[in-house]
Amino acid sequence: MCQQWFSVVGLALEVVGFLFIAWEWRHVFEHSVALRQAAVEEDYELTRGRTFSRVHRLASASMWRNTQRENLKDNKRRARMFYSGVVLVLLGFVCQAIGSLPYAVSVIGFKSCS
Repeated sequence: MCQQWFSVVGLALEVVGFLFIAWEWRHVFEHSVALRQAAVEEDYELTRGRTFSRVHRLASASMWRNTQRENLKDNKRRARMFYSGVVLVLLGFVCQAIGSLPYAVSVIGFKSCS
């Protein structure tokens, strides 16, 4: 029975390691979003500061709005994908831990497979 505790400890270490990696991935994601946002704002400032005709200014403003809208859609999609992955890994960990827990039959009430 002691061997099952090694499995539970191993799973716990695995999930902690994954969360360290996920933390770093999240940091890189936020940095990427900030860089794209800064580029869009810089383009907007450049087009706003120049003396374009009214038609050119309207076209530039429209382009900036479209780029901004597409960036927001992409940011939401990437965040949804990231958090879905984190939830799935955590649920997998919980299911594996429940399956590996010693005495799970008596504590949780599941039947043993063997």
